[in-house]
Amino acid sequence: SLRYDGIQTMSERYAKWKAVSDHLLSYDYYRSNGDPRWIYPIQYQMYENTKWLRSQGIEGTYSYMLSEKDNFGALNQYLAAKLMWNPDMTLDEYQALINEFCEGYYGGTEMAELVKLYHEKSLSSGECWGMTTKDKLAIMPSSIRIDTVAEAYTYDDSFIKKADALFEAAFAKADSTQYERIELEYLDYLYYKLINYHDVKANFVDIVNCPLSSEEVDTLIYNTADKVINLLVKYNLEKIGFDGKNDTGNKI
Repeated sequence: SLRYDGIQTMSERYAKWKAVSDHLLSYDYYRSNGDPRWIYPIQYQMYENTKWLRSQGIEGTYSYMLSEKDNFGALNQYLAAKLMWNPDMTLDEYQALINEFCEGYYGGTEMAELVKLYHEKSLSSGECWGMTTKDKLAIMPSSIRIDTVAEAYTYDDSFIKKADALFEAAFAKADSTQYERIELEYLDYLYYKLINYHDVKANFVDIVNCPLSSEEVDTLIYNTADKVINLLVKYNLEKIGFDGKNDTGNKI
């Protein structure tokens, strides 16, 4: 995995293999061993990984994907297959595939815009995250921002407002099948919001000019948790949190 050893180390390893091998194949690992309900915005990383592997002289790739109901699992499988078939496609061509899939599978391009929004939100963390990390907010940061001048936190919910609007628009035009597909993505987003509001609550006293009261944050936590549980039950998804890592209370 590029994210664990770094580009330089992996390049050196491939150079050593090329010196003794006529053909190089790779195993690209996208399975999430972390929290199954968390948002993992890997779509554009998949594109960059494929381009990089191609540049190293890799002739073929086995792309390990999950058949998960949520977390854009179907889109990820579609994109992985297209990349393995045509690793030399441009980013514009790749974006067109995302748009095309979302148009048919979810009923509109709003979910394609959401994928891009998730990617941009993830990049803002400045972290190189692994898919097994317990630090969810290193992958998708909360609404809290560090004000280095005031040495305090500020609150920025622009991401949530944009994502809320995209989901609302996507739901409005979807048929019954598409609606349920969107709802599964909405579950992961609600789970993000739940952890986000917990983070706001935990750091509330240090947030400068927070537009929410402590009581309003509590209400958001309770209401969001209710929605998360209802969707977990509706789609028979048993787990949130981490499994097998000495954590407790992670099963519904």
